[in-house]
Amino acid sequence: MADKVKKAKKFSKKELLAAMSTIITDVLEIEVKPKDVKVIFAGMEELVIQKVKTGWKVDFFNLCFFEKKRTKARMGRNPATGEAIKIKARTKVKATLKKAFKNAVA
Repeated sequence: MADKVKKAKKFSKKELLAAMSTIITDVLEIEVKPKDVKVIFAGMEELVIQKVKTGWKVDFFNLCFFEKKRTKARMGRNPATGEAIKIKARTKVKATLKKAFKNAVA
């Protein structure tokens, strides 16, 4: 019988903010509250979105890259009927995990 894959535990936003608050407080030796970390994360999120939206490839530390990709129009097939359909060109956001992150987690 195949081994069951364990479901990952969820690290909530609240826990992440508290952990980052503790790390920053320890490193900088000034008190940083979780709500302050939340403001910092919101600013980073806004900046990454703005840069990706305007065509930049954003290197997000040792975690991943974010970039905007344009797909061409193409022909596809409806899996239910087998009918050929035209798929419109569109813009997607691509997130690529970095090798260092993959190796650290694996």
